[in-house]
Amino acid sequence: MTSLSTPSLAPAPISHLPRRLLSGAGTVWFLAALIGQGIFAAYIFAVYVRSAAAGQWDSWNETLFTGLIRGDLAGNTMMIVHLLLAFVITASGPMQLIPALRRRLPAFHRWNGRLYILVAILISLAGIGIGIVRPFFGGPINGVLQSFNGVVIITCAILALKAARARNFSVHRRWATRLFLAASGVWFLRVMMIAWGMTTGGAGLGEELDGPMGRAALLGQTVIPLAVYQLYLTAEEHGAPQAKVAMAVLLFLLTLIMIGGIIGATFGMWLPRMTS
Repeated sequence: MTSLSTPSLAPAPISHLPRRLLSGAGTVWFLAALIGQGIFAAYIFAVYVRSAAAGQWDSWNETLFTGLIRGDLAGNTMMIVHLLLAFVITASGPMQLIPALRRRLPAFHRWNGRLYILVAILISLAGIGIGIVRPFFGGPINGVLQSFNGVVIITCAILALKAARARNFSVHRRWATRLFLAASGVWFLRVMMIAWGMTTGGAGLGEELDGPMGRAALLGQTVIPLAVYQLYLTAEEHGAPQAKVAMAVLLFLLTLIMIGGIIGATFGMWLPRMTS
């Protein structure tokens, strides 16, 4: 009994510190992302869902690069589906990654997961379809980069569902996490844009994200989170203590940048539009 009751009061052994640092860095990142995505979900609801419920569709064009176009039934339909479901996916996604909810509310986790996968596929297909039926902001290169995000989302969704059905839950959690990261691409894009703009004045972004840094951000919204997650997994499972510490430091630094972007986006973009 002594061995079970005393470890929480004793200092962590030196050999365990790298793993705990890495785990702590992951927890801090997730908490920051949870808050940031909660604010983004509130923004989507206030600016798009609420105005749609009130029939104020024209207000969408005040905040979108390419909004609703009179006479474009197909493009407008996909745009509406894309934006309204964006609220669902942004609000429900983080809940899938909270261990306490998985343990205490397994039925909710399963049904919310099914909803999340369905919405992720629908919103991705709508996003790809928008780029096909109407000119994409910033030109065809931007359309390809944005469609790449949609393809990755659909791939991760299918693989996460396949692993869950096979009851291979360790593999399922990895693909579900990748799905969450890829499906959060729109959020990552805005956070990266704001963080870059705060430090450089927006150099290279372009008027429609058609500058070199704008296109790098469009690609980075998908590639960077997935690459960092893969590095995290590698360090966690196979890394030497020094690799775990290095990954923890990198993740802490990236989290600080992300927090800066969240604060900038909240007070410079989202909150003013929510309260206007």
